Amino acid sequence: MPANNAFYYIHNLYTFIKFKEEIRMANETQKFLSYAGLGTYDSKIKAYIVDKADTAKTSAIAADAVVVTTDVTTEGYAKSYTFTQNGATIATVDIPKDMVVSSGKVVVNPEGQDEGTYLELTLSNATSDKVYINVGKLVDIYTAKANATQVQIAIDSATRDVSATIVAGGVGSTELADGAVITAKIGDAQVTKAKLGTDVQASIDKADSAIQSVATGKTDGTVAVDGTDVLVAGLKSAAYAETTAFDAAGVADTKVKELADGAVKTNTSDISTLKTKVADLESVAIEAISTDEINALFTKVTE
Repeated sequence: MPANNAFYYIHNLYTFIKFKEEIRMANETQKFLSYAGLGTYDSKIKAYIVDKADTAKTSAIAADAVVVTTDVTTEGYAKSYTFTQNGATIATVDIPKDMVVSSGKVVVNPEGQDEGTYLELTLSNATSDKVYINVGKLVDIYTAKANATQVQIAIDSATRDVSATIVAGGVGSTELADGAVITAKIGDAQVTKAKLGTDVQASIDKADSAIQSVATGKTDGTVAVDGTDVLVAGLKSAAYAETTAFDAAGVADTKVKELADGAVKTNTSDISTLKTKVADLESVAIEAISTDEINALFTKVTE
């Protein structure tokens, strides 16, 4: 029998089994509603229904019950199910011999079929025909698209495990949520100046052009600014002379006191005496000397 009819057979088999189960439930209900059936379940329930139920209605329900029998099998079929109601046959379901599966198993690469995994069903007929169903066609087969641009899917052919890997460069600004990149996620020394805002770059440029170092100059009166000596305005030689070139603190006061008590004091006294004498001299009347008196002072030398 062709393989493409397998689903048809399986569907019919399932429908029959389901229908048979529904019939079984109907029979069980029939037993429960009939007095004879009640006796097999609970004599107390039977007695209650006998006392309380309407006998005529109960009989009518029992008469309308559907009965299923398998006593007679239609010739050429595996089995027949006869449905009767009120003593009349209402339906007969015949199960063909070639629609009954006697066994089933999973096989790989069976003879006469394409390579693959199959469900092998053996039919219950005279020749035990086999039906092969490609298992791969019973389910959707998924394959991973190669060279994905964002997320690459991989499917393990052995375990059927599915994994996904983000493709390098596959996540852009569109995929990132606002505020998704936080400080903790940025590696140390990974942000370059070019990635900063223009205002921040301008501030850094000013810092780069500012004085970076100030040190002692190579010559007196200078300081080294970024390695270049610069003169310091207002500094004279005393600013960078050795301390030994200057008197110690208090020495000048001592010298001044010594002068005041010594030579300066003496000179002051002498000056005062000199002033007195000059005053005395100025108070004496001086008469002019005549020529005769001058000549008289000198002895005339005669030859």
